[in-house]
Amino acid sequence: MTASVMCAADRRDAFSSVMGDGRGGGRTAPSTLTVTNPDDGSPWAAKTFVFRVVRKGERYGTERALRHDEPEPLVEVFDAKCAGRDGFDELGQFTGGRYYLSTLLGASPHEPLALDMGIAQWTVSAPAMKAVHAWLASL
Repeated sequence: MTASVMCAADRRDAFSSVMGDGRGGGRTAPSTLTVTNPDDGSPWAAKTFVFRVVRKGERYGTERALRHDEPEPLVEVFDAKCAGRDGFDELGQFTGGRYYLSTLLGASPHEPLALDMGIAQWTVSAPAMKAVHAWLASL
């Protein structure tokens, strides 16, 4: 099963499913993980997200204009539907979800993660969060 979230540029729910491709150039583990929610009929069904780890010294934010200067990694979340489109990050549309690694690891891997309370489709399902939690724990 798979689920979905919407991109502001394109509000259609249909999106191809990708699970855990681990793109990116991490040090010991990939710096990105792609997950897709189950296609379960929920508002966030079949939505694909990219989680990106930002380590100390790495750039993040709009056009990677900021530099992370703290020892604890950050984790950014992107809606993959807009990946590669003009005006969007190569990973997709930034959802506003940016967390310390410890915050996500401290959350239950059995609960969904609502990234924006105003956009129901921007919810990472419990099964997808289980995969994210396992990946983050391996870093």
